[in-house]
This record gives sequence, C-alpha cells and structure tokens, in this order.
Amino acid sequence: MFIPGRSFMVANQCTLNFFVDRHPYSTRMRLALLLVWMTSYILTSVCFADSMHPQDGPHADLRVAIEDEQVRFSVGVNLALLDETIDVAREAEGELSESEAERVLEVFRAYLTEQAVCRINDEAVNPVFERIEIFADPDPGMLAIFPKMGARALIRAAVVMRFDAATRVESVDVTWPAYPLDQLAFEMEHASSTPPRMYFEVVLTANGKSEPARFSHAEPTLSWSRASQELSNAFIELPEPRIAGSRLSRTPLLLAGVVFVLGVLGVMIWKKLSAVPIMTALVLSCGSVVLIDQLIIKPRIHAGQEPMISEQDAELTFRILHERMYRSFDYTSESDIYNHLEFALHGELLGTLYEQIRLSLLQAEEEMKIGVVTRLDPIETDIVDIDESSADPAGKGFGAMHTWRVDGTVYHWGHSHTRSNIYEAYYRVAYTDSGWRLTEHELRSQQRIDPTDGSPMDDSNEIEERLEQLGYPDI
Repeated sequence: MFIPGRSFMVANQCTLNFFVDRHPYSTRMRLALLLVWMTSYILTSVCFADSMHPQDGPHADLRVAIEDEQVRFSVGVNLALLDETIDVAREAEGELSESEAERVLEVFRAYLTEQAVCRINDEAVNPVFERIEIFADPDPGMLAIFPKMGARALIRAAVVMRFDAATRVESVDVTWPAYPLDQLAFEMEHASSTPPRMYFEVVLTANGKSEPARFSHAEPTLSWSRASQELSNAFIELPEPRIAGSRLSRTPLLLAGVVFVLGVLGVMIWKKLSAVPIMTALVLSCGSVVLIDQLIIKPRIHAGQEPMISEQDAELTFRILHERMYRSFDYTSESDIYNHLEFALHGELLGTLYEQIRLSLLQAEEEMKIGVVTRLDPIETDIVDIDESSADPAGKGFGAMHTWRVDGTVYHWGHSHTRSNIYEAYYRVAYTDSGWRLTEHELRSQQRIDPTDGSPMDDSNEIEERLEQLGYPDI
C-alpha cells in the first residue's frame, strides 16, 4: 500500500447521506459518521477543472512516516513533474512505452538516491526501495479534464523509500529536491513576474500521530525530533464525583468535642460553682449540639440532594472528554485509536465509533488519502440534568448541550482541502468503573461554514456527486 500510515476519511456520499434527515442510521451511527467524516473532493466545477487533483501540470504527493527504528518516505509524482525533474528521451510526449517506463524509473531512482536525502540522528542513511513502479495506462475518460498536460498529468510513478536507523530514531531531516515553476498558479493570478516555485503539503506521521507539514523551495528539508514533539496527556486527572456521606469522616472529632464540653459542664456542677460559669458551660454545650446538627445530621439527611459534581467541574470534565475523543483521530494504528477512545467513550458508543473509524481507515488506505482534524474549537457548553450524589456514583452523571467547530483537512497530491462545520449536540456523561466517560450523543444541528471567515456556506453537493461518479485513485 502506498501510504505509510493509515488515517481516516469516508467517501463524500456518506457525508451527504448523513446530512439528510431521512437517513436510516441510528443516532449513535450518525455520531460515528460525523466524527470520521472527511471530504474526499473539494467543491469544483468542470469549467474550473484546473483545481482538480492531480492538477493539470506537475504534481506530487508526499508522505513521511517516522517509526522507532526506521523512516519511510512515500512519493507519488505524475509524468509532468518527472519531465521537469529528470531527462529521459521519449518518442511521444503523452505516451510511455514499457522500455521508456523502465528507463524513467531507473533515472528517477538514481535521482532520489542522490537528492532525496534523509538524515537520522544527524547521520545520512541510504534508502532501501520497498516499492518503485509506474502506471502508464491512464483512464481515457479522464483525459478531457486535463487539457494542457493530457496523459502526462495522469501517468504516475509511486515510490516508497525506507531508511533504517542504527539506533532508536530521535531526530529526522528529510529533503525533497524537486520544485518546478508553478505555471498554473502564475496563470490564475495573472502575474507579470516570474512564476513561483511549487510547494507541497505533506502529512508527517510520527509516534502514531499524523500532522500537516510542508516542503518548499525555500525550506526543502522537513525536520522532526522526538524531544520537541508535543504529546497529549490522555491520563489527565478529572474531578472526582461527590459521594453521599463523605463528610461523616468528621464525626469522631465532633463527638470528641461534645464529650469534652459536657465533661467540663459536669465538673462545674459537681464542684458546685456559681450560676454564671454553669450558664456559660450550658451555652457552649448547646452550641456544640447545633454544630453537630449542621455538620453531621443535616448532611446525612440531605446528602442525596447535593449534586454529584459542580457545574464548573462538569464543564471541565466534558470538554476534556470531548477533546480526547477527537484527538484519538490523530493516531493511525487501530490499537492506538481504540486505546485513546477508551479514555473518552464507554459502552455501545465506544464500539460503534471504533468500528466506523476502522472501516474509514480501510477506505482511506484504498483511496490513498489522509485526513486530519486540524482545528477543534468549543463554542458554548451548557451543563444540564446533574444527578444527585449517592453512596455509589456508578452510572450517574450529567448532560451537556455543546456547540463546537471542527475543521477537517484531506491531504493528497501535495495540496489540502479543508472543510469546516459547526455542530450542536446533546451528550450524556456518566461515571464508570474507569472514571468519567461519554456514553450518549444526539446531534441537534450542523452548519457548514467557510474555513477562512466562518460565514455560512451552501451544502449543495451536486458537483461533488458528479465527481464521485468519476472516482479514480490519486496515485
């Protein structure tokens, strides 16, 4: 498989179905579809086919995966970029014979070995080519979409280079050398100067997490170090629920105080002291009775009427769990995703969501795209229906009406497409044997917005449906 790691993305048709009210899925299934959703095609028109990917010109799709003992650099390029990078004579510009394809791969391999340098722990490492092949038979039905480059935009090579480390990988520097002039951007912007160099957005996968990065002519080297990578703390402590009768641990001290006061009063009477000291002692005794009533008896009677968690702690708890749920999408292996989901979800919701993510990973791998949650902003949280405290808090909890924004970005062919939505949903949070967990969800509303200015956008999918029918692999 071309991509080094696996991430999530569901087909655009699933997204369309999710938004339709007559969708037959259950509420929990809707949540799963919502959270694993990532669009595979940007809204576009055949009239503006230059924005499709791979673009009508040189293009590359680059992925870097860093593991404990090795680094994988996955490269996908079309023939148009190869023509700008290496020099291999061909009989026809838009065709590639079998012998020509072998020669192109041979020269490209030598070029990558020399120019695509990888340094691990400050030492240069020679590549091992796990995969190098070229696809020279593009779909004829797609040629009309690329009027400038034709078959050169669709004929593509796929390469996977592995760099083995002598010791545990602590730092990595990977260089991408090829940056042709961006003629397409030059023409679209109607510029009068020299066309700019192309840049390529890349997905970096390290420590099981995926994040966006970039190769450019000005900064052709991507650097990573284990020490500087920010790791989320899935084990952050959450507020504990109030347990009914928890204040009764003060009873021995209070009883000791009452015994002491009564003992003093008894000594005074036995010594036949005057009325003033006796009345003083009596007042102290009464005060002790009131103290006992307020701190022991009353809490015992009314403990069940006290909320099991304050609104402030409930909001903090919910927002941490909600972010944990989304951050589980940063990981690429199924075991890592499930382990991190366990820190946020419980019961049927956990199983349903995990299964949807697993299926989306398989689809993303087949379609050779990577999706990343690039923004998660809570907007408003209202805590409702807090259960009363009891001796056993298991199964008890609270509800939360939550509004939030999610930006999802799909990376392929060196570019990215971002889609933003604002959602409102009701969540149920319960205290389980493992602590606080999200157990229920009901989506109330959703609104697609412009990623740049947050303005509402039309959800029309007619063009996307047409592109869906044209579906073809990127690499």
